[in-house]
Amino acid sequence: MSDYGYVAGGAELFIEGLSKELAARGVEVKVMATRAGRDEEGAKPRIAGEWCFGTTSPLRTVVQTANFPAARQVRRVVEDFRADVVHLHLFLTQLSPLVLRALRGIPVVYTAHWFRAVCMTGFKMLPDGSACRQRAGVSCLRSGCVRWWDWLPLSVQMRLLAGNRKHLTAVAASSEAIRRRLEADGFQVDVTIPYGIRPLRERPALEWPPRIGFAGRLVAGKGGSVLLRAFGRVRERAPDALLDIYGDGPELGALRRQAAELGLAGSVNFHGYLAQAELQEKLGTAWVQAAPTLFEEPGGLVALEAAWRGTAMVASDSGGFAESVADGVTGYLTPTGDVEKLAEALVALCRDRELAERLGRAGRARAMELFAMERMAGSYLDLYERLAGGKEAGDRC
Repeated sequence: MSDYGYVAGGAELFIEGLSKELAARGVEVKVMATRAGRDEEGAKPRIAGEWCFGTTSPLRTVVQTANFPAARQVRRVVEDFRADVVHLHLFLTQLSPLVLRALRGIPVVYTAHWFRAVCMTGFKMLPDGSACRQRAGVSCLRSGCVRWWDWLPLSVQMRLLAGNRKHLTAVAASSEAIRRRLEADGFQVDVTIPYGIRPLRERPALEWPPRIGFAGRLVAGKGGSVLLRAFGRVRERAPDALLDIYGDGPELGALRRQAAELGLAGSVNFHGYLAQAELQEKLGTAWVQAAPTLFEEPGGLVALEAAWRGTAMVASDSGGFAESVADGVTGYLTPTGDVEKLAEALVALCRDRELAERLGRAGRARAMELFAMERMAGSYLDLYERLAGGKEAGDRC
């Protein structure tokens, strides 16, 4: 169960992969999501088979606080399916805390993919890009993270979540970074189950010229502006290097203008949104993949995909990236927002093909050992079985 039923980011890919792996093991799986962001043209893969109410209209803030229609539909579907366990993924941006009340009496696993359970924006990042260390409340309004007309219903939402928290039978974090941040704000986590993904095809041998890949939604927090400034310095030391940016979002226009202002228009390619299979094929040509995220990246799924492909990774040294990238072994971790350090790491890989190949091979070997879908699915299946058997929290995890 999740807020969105179309692949728009890492959480939806996680749900799709886990559902397929569980089905292959003989588990009956039904995926339910809201109709919000419905893709009428079919450009994005659909992962849900059951739908409930959601909206991207101006009423969204009120709906995510008290989505009564979705709660009723959820209860009906769960009872008709006779679910043994409900696995809740993204909620609070469409599905409201009322969904927890609707699931009373049924074991519920909640996987925290980000910080939304303790943060009104979900990113734990202040408007100036610095990390937020305050608990959700009046501080969200004072900091300018949310407007007052959104703050009022979201404050009610956080209270409703606290009041219905008891209906979550088990909480799993997809990284230790998420676990630490949630528990620091008083939201207890039972177990950490790292992301696992299905094996990706190993990339071919690297060919000239050196290419840097970036994949993600083009929003300010993903660090696209930092990457362009760093790439300007890369071109001074590795003049043949190219930058490929895959993704779409509100920052696309600004990034195009910045690339032109920096004199990089001829060496930066904006490819837009690509389906997952095509995206992975295109990224297979990269010598290095960059993820200069400015906020504390919760899970760092793009780093796992790069590792499975055998692509060296350069990422910010915070959040989940510190777990998915082994610094100096499978790639490099650089200080968040540090343009020069990011450029230095990219230059090192763009000027040394053998280094890029070696780090990429090490990343693939590490992914096989630690981040396999089979390993993750096995951990969740064990948790489901414990919950369905009526084990207490202390026995579960």
